[in-house]
Amino acid sequence: MLALIIIASLLAAFVLLLCIPMDVTFAWESGRTPAGRFRFAWFFGAVGWDARKAAKVREKRTVSKKRGLSRTLDGIGDFIAIIRIRGLWKKVTRLMRDFFRRVEIKKLSGDISLGLGNPAETGILLASIYALRPLLGGFAGGLLFHPIFGQPLLEARVEGTFRLQPIRMAVPLARFIFSGPVARLARTMASRRWKRRRN
Repeated sequence: MLALIIIASLLAAFVLLLCIPMDVTFAWESGRTPAGRFRFAWFFGAVGWDARKAAKVREKRTVSKKRGLSRTLDGIGDFIAIIRIRGLWKKVTRLMRDFFRRVEIKKLSGDISLGLGNPAETGILLASIYALRPLLGGFAGGLLFHPIFGQPLLEARVEGTFRLQPIRMAVPLARFIFSGPVARLARTMASRRWKRRRN
């Protein structure tokens, strides 16, 4: 009986912790050497993590322009392969809708040039993205999209800040992660990484 009380108390404490809002700040810019920053503060600022600082501690080396360009091209190829996975974009769209309905956006801006190499696929992708813009409310105007129909391209600069209660995303995330399209995504990315290592 005592063990059950302890377990129930721990679960209740865990759920209460997930109810505490988390402030997230991010910034990402593509290019020859893509750069990003991700930082979150939780438990009223007592707990925090900065991905950029963590990366600098783990690895202190410069990346050549040639290698940076290679990574950018690989990233575009990965993006196109991901978009073409059957059923995945529908799952991503639903997750994004759930996300924007559950977060408090404080800041959001970006300039994105996007092309898949196929005009029809590019148009369909942009139409799907614009269908989500109403969920951003007054912040939608801060995101600028430039369709590129003649070549595969992904150039972007995006930054924002939002507040989220982790527990509110538990069900949508579980529904997304344990879906068939995400399983196909994992297989696709594993296959592409294996091929790159062979080359």
